[in-house]
Amino acid sequence: MENNTIEVIKTIGSQWKFLLVVFFIIIFIVKWKTIWSFVNNFTQIRVKRGQTEFEMHRQENKEDNETTNQEKAIPKGDSLEDENEDLQELENGDNVFFQYHEALREKKFKDADELLDRVLAEIEDPNRKKEEFVRNFYLRHKYGDTSAFRELEEYTENIENDDEKKSHGFFYLSLIYNQANNYPKAVELATKALELTNKNEQKAYCISRISDYHLENENTKESLDVIIKHIDNINEKQPKVTLYRALANYYKKTENKLLESIAYQKALELTPNNTYLLFDAAYNYSETEQDLKDLGLLFYKKLLGFDSKFQSALNNIGVAYKNLGLEIKSIEHYKKAFEFKNSLAASNIAYQLIHLGFIEEAEDYLKKAEEFENPHENVFEATSSIKTKITKEKEEEEKILNKANKKFRFFNHFGNAVFTSKKIDFKISNNWHYGEIPITISKNENLIEFSWENGEEKHSISGVLTNNSISATYKKPKKNIYSYSAENRYTYRDVKGFGYLVSNQKITFIFEFESKIIELNFYEK
Repeated sequence: MENNTIEVIKTIGSQWKFLLVVFFIIIFIVKWKTIWSFVNNFTQIRVKRGQTEFEMHRQENKEDNETTNQEKAIPKGDSLEDENEDLQELENGDNVFFQYHEALREKKFKDADELLDRVLAEIEDPNRKKEEFVRNFYLRHKYGDTSAFRELEEYTENIENDDEKKSHGFFYLSLIYNQANNYPKAVELATKALELTNKNEQKAYCISRISDYHLENENTKESLDVIIKHIDNINEKQPKVTLYRALANYYKKTENKLLESIAYQKALELTPNNTYLLFDAAYNYSETEQDLKDLGLLFYKKLLGFDSKFQSALNNIGVAYKNLGLEIKSIEHYKKAFEFKNSLAASNIAYQLIHLGFIEEAEDYLKKAEEFENPHENVFEATSSIKTKITKEKEEEEKILNKANKKFRFFNHFGNAVFTSKKIDFKISNNWHYGEIPITISKNENLIEFSWENGEEKHSISGVLTNNSISATYKKPKKNIYSYSAENRYTYRDVKGFGYLVSNQKITFIFEFESKIIELNFYEK
């Protein structure tokens, strides 16, 4: 027995190399995520010359995702709420509108009916007066008057020779049916309201609600189609803004932050001082997967131009600066936000102190150190480097904002291209060129591809065509200086970007590669 045990031990001992390999393979299989995360943090590994010693540099532990340090808040300014459904907050107790809504809230419906006459007397716009009268039924229903719904149905059914008032009746009935989870009836009534009205404002509200009803019931195609079908036909400012907001709401709920952001930007073309839209555009551009934090910065700067004390925007622009590598600007805005008692800014400052440090505090230490006897030369070098860094960041900020403005102008046109039902019909021919270079174009339904050669460089763009817009991938060649064969002379990088049809004879693209904007224009000659 003892001899057998010894033989087993000897056998295992002779196979120790094999068993060690098996052991490491098992460990790697079980812990590969942890191992990869650890290795991935090394930025440099080298062998020191003349010594058998490795030197390894590891990244510092930073926050998992800086954009999570943004704050989603409600700015002061123009209301986002749809006045057709939600009550405005009125603060003046002597105001007849306030008294009317207070009576409704307190379920004093007789008092509310008496006050309604005074409310209507205050409204000068005849169509608005009609709407408010019809809206009274809906508000009574909302606050618990059990007879209001039946009265609204009867009243709407009996309206003759007044399509606008009847449209309002169907609209508010659709809200009630939707709240009762009767989705088909809600869509039917809102569609009737849309067909009856000649007012673009009412049309926009109806379209927005129909889109919402479809979206709430997971009919995403119908939800988007109803907006796109009508958006080109409505050009009044406020109704158009309502439709762009409806698009933003659609893309928010379908989790497409890029198109949500572009919808806000298109609305801002019509109401450039709307702080709600500025905040939403900035916030969402900062969180897109397409790395458009520079556009987020641009919109936060525009917002703070209207409200320099808006603490959430001050904090969030600090995050934007941090994510763009402008640490001094980041700390400056965190401090401003903290002065207005923004607690999230306080935590962001704490992270910056741990990982970066503040310039002003650094200068205090350096000034004290200069008064020491025989201060080290590094003290003066550090003082000089602070001034250099401030200058460099200012220059870098200008470059970033110039680049963001190019994207801003491009996405204005891109928004027109994607949010339209008027498709441009362009021909695929042999006459398309990039400068003097001929381009080959192929198209299969909504998939489109462009290819061309510049000397020995082979370029191609593939994309998906949506209306007049293109979501594109540019296969960009880069010469491999270490290549020893023709096959490996070039490597290719997939660069994500966007394009749109300017006309049936011009297509333009924009890409960002290695922090530079690439603009490509194709023409049919």
